[in-house]
Order: sequence, then structure tokens, then C-alpha cells
Amino acid sequence: MEDQTILRQLLVGLLEQWQEQIVVASAPSVAEGIAACSSFQPDLLILDMALPDGDGFDVAFALQQLNPSAQVFVLSSFASTVVRPAELKEMVTAILDKNQGIETLLDEVRNLLPTLTPAVSDLEAVLAQLTKRELEVLLLLGEAKTSKMIASILNISLRTVETHRRNLCSKLNLSGAALIRLAALAGERRSYSLEPVSSCVS
Repeated sequence: MEDQTILRQLLVGLLEQWQEQIVVASAPSVAEGIAACSSFQPDLLILDMALPDGDGFDVAFALQQLNPSAQVFVLSSFASTVVRPAELKEMVTAILDKNQGIETLLDEVRNLLPTLTPAVSDLEAVLAQLTKRELEVLLLLGEAKTSKMIASILNISLRTVETHRRNLCSKLNLSGAALIRLAALAGERRSYSLEPVSSCVS
């Protein structure tokens, strides 16, 4: 159990160093993992199969209901025998062997993380795909505004903001975390003046 705690802490540190504008949470059990997924709806779940209160895949199934576009990295001492459940085939993108040592395991996770990061060679071309409203939502996300805050600023419903966020992820083929990273990058590279918006709902 001590080794698992140390590994969990190291993974948290790795993720916190990887990106600044992300929320990282950890949980030592299936029950707490499901609760964390419910609270944070993460874009990445690093799942240790050796949990004390059940099958680790139960956490992934719970996340699938909340964020089906999330990725799952599975950690197991029996990686060669782990079988992806058919329903999680698209989500489980890596199965890593815990027996190879903590440093090697951390390196493998580190190498996988760029798959969640948008590759933006021409930011202007990417942003040109967006409608004016989508661009407004994106830039406000880059300012670390929550969906509720964006709804208030743009005078639209929270549901409309969430729809725009889903559309942005779909249009740009990004996960939620990658979208936030792109939004921050857009804000850094360009200076936009957002015109006053009307009170109608988009």
C-alpha cells in the first residue's frame, strides 16, 4: 500500500508540472475514485487496477457516463493479462506495467501526455474555424473563467455555454483539458476586443 501511495503522489506531481491550468485529484479506492469523477469529470484517468474495494474499471465506467471522450491509462502488475472491456475500448488508450519500476512507469506516462495536448502549428487557421460566439467562449476559458462565469459575462444560459464547449471540442478534435490549453495559448498570442453582446440567447 505504501508503494501505491508513493506512486499516486508522484503521478499527481507529474501532472501538476505538465500543465498549469488543470485540476489534479487522486483517490485510493473505487468509491472515492467514482466520487472524484463525479466532481471533476476529468479528461484523463490514470487507473490503478489494484484497488482495495473493487474492480478499477468500475471507476472508468462511471467516468464514461460523465465524460465519454476522456482517456484512461491503466496501471497493472499483470498488464499483459488485462483485457479492455469492450465498452471501454475507445477510452482505454494505454495499459502500463507497474512491475517495470516507478521511474520507467513515470517516463511512459510522461510520454503519453502529449496525446492530450493540441498540436497547433497555425493558431490563426485553427481560430478561423470558429464562429464569433465560439471564439468569445474560448477566450474566456483561456482567462480561467468557469462556464457559469462565461454565461454571466456573455448573458447567455449555462446550458448554451456547455453546448459551445462541446462544439469546440468536437470541431477542434480536442479533449476538455486540451481545449483549455489552446484557449490559454490563444489569449497569450492574440489581443481581442470583445464587442458588447446582446441579451438574446444563442
